[in-house]
Amino acid sequence: MTVLVAENENLELSGPTAVTIGKFDGVHVGHRELIRATVAEAREIGGSSVVLTFWPHPLTILRPDVELRLLTSLEDRLDLIGGEAPDFIRVVPFDDQFARQTADDFLSGLRNSLGMSVLVTGREGRMGRERHAGVEEMQVIGMRIGFELKVVKPVVIGQRVSSIMVRDLLKLPDIERATEALGRLPSYAGQVARGDRRGRELGFPTANLEIDKDLSLPANGVYSGRALLSTEDSTELRSAVINLGVRPTFGDNKRLLEAHLLDFDGDIYGERIRVYFEEFLRPERRFEGVEALKLQIATDTADARLAAARSVPPNLYVPWSDRG
Repeated sequence: MTVLVAENENLELSGPTAVTIGKFDGVHVGHRELIRATVAEAREIGGSSVVLTFWPHPLTILRPDVELRLLTSLEDRLDLIGGEAPDFIRVVPFDDQFARQTADDFLSGLRNSLGMSVLVTGREGRMGRERHAGVEEMQVIGMRIGFELKVVKPVVIGQRVSSIMVRDLLKLPDIERATEALGRLPSYAGQVARGDRRGRELGFPTANLEIDKDLSLPANGVYSGRALLSTEDSTELRSAVINLGVRPTFGDNKRLLEAHLLDFDGDIYGERIRVYFEEFLRPERRFEGVEALKLQIATDTADARLAAARSVPPNLYVPWSDRG
């Protein structure tokens, strides 16, 4: 069972441990390889596996002038990391003081507090003040203070999988390749808010999700997908047609995420649901009038029904849970 250690709690272990460290934004297939390798190394040495993840994202501290949209909330990140079953997950607070640490000091601290015997990293891994230490420097430190460095090969899908790559694919939007890089369907969880009921007036009631502006979403447009509804008694996936954009036909300028759940008429206002983006249907565009829009929505709904009939592996619908 994975133990989650909050950022305001200390984690001290006698060792031996295998440790991996990173931002893990998106917890894509490359991140999963690192975590799985760490779990395997821990088994090999008869110890515990530890995943250390930074919060907030280091770039928000080091480059506050750069606009950053995260692929996952911290809650989702922890759910996804936990899905790989490490023994411990520790949230490491990242601030100016932490950023000034040398790699030597940081790794010596892990050796002492966690009994770190193995450090698992990728070929591009860097750490320490001004990202000074790469793989070669970490190897030297390891030989001096007593841990082994294991370097995991990158996952390549056309190019090395990275969080930047996933963000770019979502902007295209290339949902199929983004899904392949993430190892799961792109998804977004939010609370259903009361809107202007325009969808219901058009004959297609929608669940309007409040958008977290710090998170990265696919490009504006219409998508087929599913919505995850959870209650105390059950969890179910409902087919949905998803609209993401500013509704140009009505002259709106606020970006909205709306999901029309097929064959559903329940009251879910105030509930937290998750929508999974499965297929891009069409870009957002302005229609000449309401009737033209209604015809297009009917077409979108029919397309979503066809898409829903296609088989999607159940393991792509993660994370399942929300701590919101």
